[in-house]
Amino acid sequence: MSRRPKSLLRLVIVASVTTVLPLAACGDDDADRPELAEWTEDWSELRDLVPEDVATDSVGTDACGEFLGDVRNRRADVIPTPDVSLDEPVGQWVSDAETVGLNCDREGDLDERLRDLATRSEEIDARVDLLDE
Repeated sequence: MSRRPKSLLRLVIVASVTTVLPLAACGDDDADRPELAEWTEDWSELRDLVPEDVATDSVGTDACGEFLGDVRNRRADVIPTPDVSLDEPVGQWVSDAETVGLNCDREGDLDERLRDLATRSEEIDARVDLLDE
């Protein structure tokens, strides 16, 4: 008879724990995300830092160093994003922008890599527009 109350108590504890833990783990992920309007302003400022028509001489190298510093200073303004659908493209854009700044004109393809960043910025803008509707 003494076994039964202990078994029942264990069953109640296990049932409670298995119910409460998953609920706690399902916290509101959106609580840590910024508002879309505020984030979009920060994103626009970062996106607009992509240099245009950079000479590949020392001027280009200086521009890349400045770009790298600006991207690193503003990274926290755009990550986290306001929506999970923006996490991967924005994170990849920031990573690639830093790479451009670090490896400025590794093989004479700086203009091409900057155009690629600009193109991907437009794709991110299109996703933002969809969220804003």
